[in-house]
Amino acid sequence: MRVFAWAVAALLICWSPLLSQWLTVIAGPANAKSKLRRLLRWLNNPQVDVAAYYRPFIRAVLAGWAGKEILLIFDGTNPNGAWVVCRVSVCFRGRAFLLCWRTFDTHSHSVRYAWYVAVLEEARALLPATCSTTLLGDRGFGHRRLMKWCTASGWHYLLRLKADSVVLLPDGS
Repeated sequence: MRVFAWAVAALLICWSPLLSQWLTVIAGPANAKSKLRRLLRWLNNPQVDVAAYYRPFIRAVLAGWAGKEILLIFDGTNPNGAWVVCRVSVCFRGRAFLLCWRTFDTHSHSVRYAWYVAVLEEARALLPATCSTTLLGDRGFGHRRLMKWCTASGWHYLLRLKADSVVLLPDGS
């Protein structure tokens, strides 16, 4: 709990996610290297459920969107080539605020539908039921199954498709 309190206090004081900046405000007799080691151990502890701390905060923030339109950004990134992070963010005033995320152990940038729909299910559970939701997605997520999921969830969607995609309209054109 002490390390968690350090992290929260340092984040609020520094307004930065950089651990190197946190070390400048964490008090105590230990040297900076020891404090950094302690923070890293806590952050990498599999028993720490970050989402459990984050979910109540996000729900409280999103309560103000009840009955309003909300724009979600669905994105996948492959920072080091060894895994892929799928994240859903709320678009507000030109900024993206992280809502939920999952990391998948894969070397490919393509992520299975079953994997990434779990991230969307988590996002849907955080949103007020009465908001009108539109999902924006990059071309890696332009799949029929996702479009059907959005429709079944009552969401609108705007998904970028690959240039060679063929779209058939209900009238067959």
